[in-house]
Amino acid sequence: MQKVTYERVLTDFISKTMELILTGSSISGKELQEYNLVNRAFPREQVLAEATALAVKIGSMSGPVTRLAKQAILTGRSDESGK
Repeated sequence: MQKVTYERVLTDFISKTMELILTGSSISGKELQEYNLVNRAFPREQVLAEATALAVKIGSMSGPVTRLAKQAILTGRSDESGK
């Protein structure tokens, strides 16, 4: 089994995203999920309720901890990278 790294996921994400942008192709939510370009896919009528539920859950977490976690993710810091 091949080890999945942050760099590999990012490369795959950029590659598929570039293909979609440059070709003007559209893609379903289910396909986006299969390519790991989204975390979840829902029927259109459930999107607002699911997004609201996620926002409420995140909003209920510790603000400082959430900010630090977001900063760490966005800057690419992780134990796996050795930084």
